[in-house]
Amino acid sequence: MASDEPKDEERLAPSAPDGGWGWVVMLASFGISFLVDGVSLSFGVMFLELHDYFQDSKSKTSWIGSVLNGTYLFVGPLAGALSNRFGCRNVAIAGSIIAATAFCLSTLAPNVEALIVLYGVMGGFGFGLMYLPAIVMVGFYFEKKRALATGVAVCGSGIGGFVFAPLMGALIEAYTWKGALYIVAGLVLNGCLFGALFRPLEENFDIVVVSDSPTEGSDTGNENSSKVQNEAYKTPVPTIVIQSCSDISKSNTISSYSVGINQPIFRSRDSIWRELTPAHAVQVQHARRDISRPMYRKDIFYSGSVLNLPGYRSTRSLDETFCSTLSIARGLKTEDINVQKYVSTVQKITTAIKENLDFSLLKDPVFLVYATSCTVVMIGFFVPFIFLPDYAKSHGMTSEEASLLISIIAVTNTVGRVLVGWVSDQPWADSLLINNLSLIAAGVITALLSLFTSYGALCAYSAVFGACIAVYVSLRSILMVEFLGLNRLTSAFGLVTLFQGISSYIGAPIAGSLFDHTGSFDVSFYFAGATIALSGILCLPLRRIARWQQGREEQAGAPSNQGQDGSSLTGNSDINYSLVSQQETVL
Repeated sequence: MASDEPKDEERLAPSAPDGGWGWVVMLASFGISFLVDGVSLSFGVMFLELHDYFQDSKSKTSWIGSVLNGTYLFVGPLAGALSNRFGCRNVAIAGSIIAATAFCLSTLAPNVEALIVLYGVMGGFGFGLMYLPAIVMVGFYFEKKRALATGVAVCGSGIGGFVFAPLMGALIEAYTWKGALYIVAGLVLNGCLFGALFRPLEENFDIVVVSDSPTEGSDTGNENSSKVQNEAYKTPVPTIVIQSCSDISKSNTISSYSVGINQPIFRSRDSIWRELTPAHAVQVQHARRDISRPMYRKDIFYSGSVLNLPGYRSTRSLDETFCSTLSIARGLKTEDINVQKYVSTVQKITTAIKENLDFSLLKDPVFLVYATSCTVVMIGFFVPFIFLPDYAKSHGMTSEEASLLISIIAVTNTVGRVLVGWVSDQPWADSLLINNLSLIAAGVITALLSLFTSYGALCAYSAVFGACIAVYVSLRSILMVEFLGLNRLTSAFGLVTLFQGISSYIGAPIAGSLFDHTGSFDVSFYFAGATIALSGILCLPLRRIARWQQGREEQAGAPSNQGQDGSSLTGNSDINYSLVSQQETVL
């Protein structure tokens, strides 16, 4: 009897349960988003206190929050490499400890410069190590239900902002900003608990053969031995067959590394490993380890369900989709495999960073336009979060009312992410158009913020702004897959995050400097609104540019990397995993 969809115990990949412990991982990811974005987005409440305490300029004081936000985005590629090397659980726990330590040490800061280093750089580094593993783990545990799980997990950001903004104000009023930071540090330490819940997926397969012969059609020679061994072993051992590279390439560079599921055979693990030569065993261990590393999954940052990918619908099972979305380090040579265990940790991390930052994407006009848009928007993105409470107080609002504005942004941001997740799954939805209109609307309303002087008007602004930025955040990975293809999502996401971190550093300080020179928030909000709206305008011709590039590549006879007809699941990686026929043996 044949089965098109393999059972969980027969899957090639570590099985994504789409439930079970995955729901615990989803809630843990929610908790980390709650802590990281809750603290980051509520800095505007603390900004008022720090400005009064140190009596420094608004521009200089705003560097504290800007460096925190910028650093936690900027270290994304490094966090990904560390997660590959040490695992998401260990990296998230380490990040929580670093961030909590940074906030405690910040209370000893004698000036703004010290706070920038301790609160901004050190705290942002810890947050970066917490946040990326939280995103990655949800993608690891969910495939069919990934859109739902990701939607719930990222809601932690909005709810965190809703809770932390008034909480920060109350803590500062009761314990001063130093006492508030001690309490925040204690709360951030809960990230250790959440990180500990990031249990790695178990490998539900066994590796049994390294052979110079093709895997298909090999059942005949083993038929009799399998019957004999069947008497001793009643339960089939799922197997992965690594086809020797000598069959595939005569050079010492592996250009195609064929891995697949063969028929289950009835043998113990110990007997299998005893038959492998040391060289073979090293090769097998290397392949097995790579399958479980998160950053080798091309779809790991895709926030939607894999069922929505045309590439999935054209395959027979999730296993085939997994194989086509897995890529291993480029340029790997056979002699390198034999010495993998002797390579230093620093070299491995450096290699992983290089793999996740493919700067050749900068030659792609589609990526260049979209990356520029994402970079520009982050210049003005955090300006309202930092200066809106100060602006409200300058118009006679209380500290509680001012902090509530951040909570309103957070609430509508949460609702917006859920709605956008549903809308983007509809066949009639144009994700690019929705993204562009939302950014333009957010920019225009921010530029006009100086006209809003009543509390009701400021509440309305907060609600609209929160909903608009939710659209942008939710659609990033979906647009990257649509226009760049799934096989380039990880590299594209890494580069965009890097650029966003750089632009996040400078946005709020520029806005603060404009206030220091003019004595008014008007120009600061004009600047922020213009950058946000410009990012939406930049993407208006993106689909036309993508079609032009695709036509040019077709004329040149080169394979197109665009994802216009759905993301391509076969990529440019030097080592690809392909599924050999999956069969179910009836005893």
